Amino acid sequence: MTDIDGIVFSQTQIARGMRPLAQHGTVVVGANKSFSLYGTQGDLIAQAPVDQVTAKRGVWPWRNMVFLNVAGQKYNCTPGWGENRWNGAVGVMRTSAAKGLVDAIDSGGRRTAT
Repeated sequence: MTDIDGIVFSQTQIARGMRPLAQHGTVVVGANKSFSLYGTQGDLIAQAPVDQVTAKRGVWPWRNMVFLNVAGQKYNCTPGWGENRWNGAVGVMRTSAAKGLVDAIDSGGRRTAT
């Protein structure tokens, strides 16, 4: 994976429907308005300009999941899924990571104040 300036969501579970693609993948919303999905080993799964990506958060009980359409291909991912934390805060962290991913895509890769 290349070193890219942007917003990085590591430890992300990535799938196409029920087919898992990465348990510990990475999602990068680049400052250069690019969007990339990387597998566990750093292999490129999908890439597109961020304006060709739509994101929608799931509703309960899938509120930690983000449904993506990357240049016509559908994926679902759960940012923070692979974190090794065993406390009550992990659910909160995953929910905020899902919201952060949707916000990053909606802002076109620009960092916004929260």
